[in-house]
Amino acid sequence: MSTGVTTVTETPTHAESYVPYEPPQQAAGEPLDGVGEQRGGVRYAWQAYPSLRIAAVIVCLAIAGLVVWLAFLRPDGESAAAAPGGGPVGTTQADLAALSTQLGQPVYWGGIRAGTELEATVTTNNYVYVRYLTPGAQAGDSSPRFLTVATYPATDALGNLRGYANHEDATITRIAGGGIAVPVPGATTSVYFATPGSDYQVEVFEPREGAALDLIKSGAIKPVPGGVQASGSHAPGPIGG
Repeated sequence: MSTGVTTVTETPTHAESYVPYEPPQQAAGEPLDGVGEQRGGVRYAWQAYPSLRIAAVIVCLAIAGLVVWLAFLRPDGESAAAAPGGGPVGTTQADLAALSTQLGQPVYWGGIRAGTELEATVTTNNYVYVRYLTPGAQAGDSSPRFLTVATYPATDALGNLRGYANHEDATITRIAGGGIAVPVPGATTSVYFATPGSDYQVEVFEPREGAALDLIKSGAIKPVPGGVQASGSHAPGPIGG
């Protein structure tokens, strides 16, 4: 029985047939749409260097979270929980499930991975980043060397991702359930995927070349159990089987 995954490059569609979604205040990593800049532009650089982009998001929110903690939370002596705009915090599977329920949206992750600690960061527009910190790293570490799974609310997630791929002539990999995965051109350590019926794009960053796409194709990237589950018809995974 075949378990292969078909990789295809699709011919760009006419621009007028696609209406992109543009979320407000795209200050962090963001869902992809069909509107881009010429290579070398600020938007292109932001997408083309995912390791620096993700690190910048984490560092900026860590600073903001520290300011809030110093001003309001330090006297309580309680452990922090991830909150919109609150900066990166250490987390657990149970915490991620609670966060998903609180936000009313799925929070994607890569499961429990030996030798790592979980970190969660939530932006003010409910973009959620789950990082897998290796031994010696603390929450808010500025290094871009960690596996990161980001969940982005995005209306018509699949249509927007396909529009981006067509606009950028990016490779499209079909995944189970009619979804697609799209590596950022020139930066295949970062891959986005979306499935039919879902209003969420998911970005997987893995510093090892090709590892992000492999994780998506394996079905390892999914909503955290106990939280809100994906609204699409199927979770991503290998085709066939």
